[in-house]
Amino acid sequence: MQYTFSQLAKQLGGKLIGNGDQSFSLQQIFTDSRTPNTENGLFVALVGTRFNGHQFIQPLIEKGVKHFLVSDERFSSSQKANFIIVDDTQKALQQLANQHRQKFQFPIIAITGSNGKTIVKEWLFQLLTKEFSVVKSPKSYNSQIGVPLSLFQIHEYHNLGIFEAGISTVGEMDALQQMIQPTIGIFTNIGSAHNEGFESAQQKLTEKCKLFASVDTLIFQDNDDETSAFIKEQFAEKNCVAWKIEKNQFEVNDFQLQLPQNLTSFQEQNLGHCIATLYTLGLSKEKISKKLKLLKAVPLRLQVVEGKHNAKLINDSYNNDFAGLNIALQFAEQQAKDKELLLVLSQFEQTGLSNEQIAEQLKTVLAKTSVSEVVFVGDYFTKINVGELITVKTSVFKTTKQLIAHLNEIDTSNKTVLIKGARRFQLEQLMPYWSKTNHDTVWEINLSAFANNVAVFRSMLQPNVKLMVMVKAFGYGTSAKEVAQLLQYQHIDYLGVAYAEEGKQLREAGIETPILVLNTSDETFETAVEHNLDIEAYSVEHLQALIYFLRQKKLKDYPIHIKLDTGMHRLGFTQDQLPNLFPLLKSPELKIAGIFSHLAAADDDAEIEFTKMQIERFQQMVKQLQPYCTSQPLLHILNTEGIARQSLPQFDMVRLGIGAYGVLSHAEVGNQLIQVGTLKATISQIKTIQKGETVGYSRKFTATQETKIATITIGYADGYDRRFGNGVGQVLVHQQMVPTVGNICMDMTMIDVSSVENVKVGDQVLITSPELPLTTLAKQIGTIPYELLTNISSRVAREFIYE
Repeated sequence: MQYTFSQLAKQLGGKLIGNGDQSFSLQQIFTDSRTPNTENGLFVALVGTRFNGHQFIQPLIEKGVKHFLVSDERFSSSQKANFIIVDDTQKALQQLANQHRQKFQFPIIAITGSNGKTIVKEWLFQLLTKEFSVVKSPKSYNSQIGVPLSLFQIHEYHNLGIFEAGISTVGEMDALQQMIQPTIGIFTNIGSAHNEGFESAQQKLTEKCKLFASVDTLIFQDNDDETSAFIKEQFAEKNCVAWKIEKNQFEVNDFQLQLPQNLTSFQEQNLGHCIATLYTLGLSKEKISKKLKLLKAVPLRLQVVEGKHNAKLINDSYNNDFAGLNIALQFAEQQAKDKELLLVLSQFEQTGLSNEQIAEQLKTVLAKTSVSEVVFVGDYFTKINVGELITVKTSVFKTTKQLIAHLNEIDTSNKTVLIKGARRFQLEQLMPYWSKTNHDTVWEINLSAFANNVAVFRSMLQPNVKLMVMVKAFGYGTSAKEVAQLLQYQHIDYLGVAYAEEGKQLREAGIETPILVLNTSDETFETAVEHNLDIEAYSVEHLQALIYFLRQKKLKDYPIHIKLDTGMHRLGFTQDQLPNLFPLLKSPELKIAGIFSHLAAADDDAEIEFTKMQIERFQQMVKQLQPYCTSQPLLHILNTEGIARQSLPQFDMVRLGIGAYGVLSHAEVGNQLIQVGTLKATISQIKTIQKGETVGYSRKFTATQETKIATITIGYADGYDRRFGNGVGQVLVHQQMVPTVGNICMDMTMIDVSSVENVKVGDQVLITSPELPLTTLAKQIGTIPYELLTNISSRVAREFIYE
């Protein structure tokens, strides 16, 4: 987006202070001061009941941020930045989003309802990325602020948008509708969430349906109830796609489709919306059926882990309403099988219902389950007779802290335990006590985030372009096995590894996807051939040795990928070496499965001409090699940054590396990615030291005042670089950034927690997470995210979750 600052001010009707003629490419609009784009970003200083973004302006100016949208004139005297002053920054943000949206004419799908918005969106994204270049809301960005930030992800290469819209009170949907301007609407359901913001269920339904004022098509489940009748009446002139599911069969108009077995009713509902959307977009029954078989289920924010004493723990301690409880209970009953089901349940929040209504609804929900025991948590439950809610063993605790003090009274042996609670109760605190493995340091890998990132890049590919994903170096420090299993399930075309041993381990784990080994030697040819791994050929001597080996094994047409050196000057044949290669390519032992090269500086705008030169040289060298190819080889040169540029030729295949793990310097695409890993440590001890006392090896830190020091369970042997010591690095404790103290030790690190209230031994400490990204950490010590990822020690426990 190329603007001058004066153009932006004019569009918004704001007062311009500063160098308004300065032209800049607006690549990022951000409201979070922790992750600024200093050169091409616009910081919007939002003001809320609990925050004021203006307090971060001066620190951001000192970091180099130059462009601000504000509602306070006190910063206007600065000569180091440009300001647009408006009355309401949130409305101005929405206005910008509205104007940006109007530039695009392709179909926009908008989803609203009480539950299922994110799941339907993510499923549709997976189902449609082959047919469309899809842009979608990141995560659950469906609010007055989340929606405009989502809309700024739309670019010229997209041709379909999918956005969520959520409201909590009357009047909010008008602004969302004006920004999104959907052409296709999906109404998921109506439930009890945010009831407190509306006078009645009918008012909430009316408000939600305002989103669909301008749609051509409206998709909803026809349940023959008041909601369905209301929608049909209000939108009679629209193309209403009212679908049903009866006896495991989806039906809409004269279209019918058999659904997969063993789905919960909520999974059926979400899947029904997706099928109806594909039907609306004109996909054939055969194509829809094929796609459903490949669909990777988006989990319902449930974390399933192995518990002590043969227990299975299901953690859903993020929110609690009746629809969500129904979903979680259905899932838990599927997981329980022959185990008893124990439910830990907090009281409900923000339902808008009276205590009597809550009790009646809860009684109805619990009556439908096979729960054998319920542990209630919350002040509400202490004031009622819980025995009237369910006739099984029950216990009641006023707070989560009180429950933890009496955990010895709760028997989880051989049971499936569903932990379901409102966020305020922090029931996730129960997990360390009940889970089988209680590691002090954990590298938590979010496979849902990984799937999202791969899908983002898939959506950028031209038709028929294949995708290779790199899983070398232990899956960039995650775990190659689990990542490769996910990629195989998603039918990725190729996997890339550095060494034959890595490929061998994947084959032994059941991976059948083609694998390219980027670095083999005479000693590893046996391993590569035994496990059917494609081999990179990078020199005459290397290829001669491979031919000799294959001849001894009496093998023909073994797949190789010829590596060309177009300017990286690492491995590969240079152009003047090709004549020496040609005679070898006539060997019947070889089949040229691919020809490829590696871009040296695709991430650097200043080196774009060098990148184009590499591509031109690659094309010239390919022409010289083609007469020696018995079949059409796969041509591939683009890496992650090359894919993100969109303007570069993609040839037959691209290679996705660090981007799959959620790291990218390209702002426009990077904003759609999610960092896959969260590195967690715990506090082992807390002590207070006095002024003049020192901390750590070499006494590098001396206290200038009374200081509270916490020792955490991570050191440089775990991959936390020594350069993070002495305050260079910061970690998150209770959502608060705190500095390191003294030198990093081999197994431990000390941090200053003087400013953190209620900190205690056992508290979790975040070393890196989506909120404290690897890119930020890498800048702190002058390195790159790759190094931080791959340095996380194998002794750090890996845990895999779906969000």
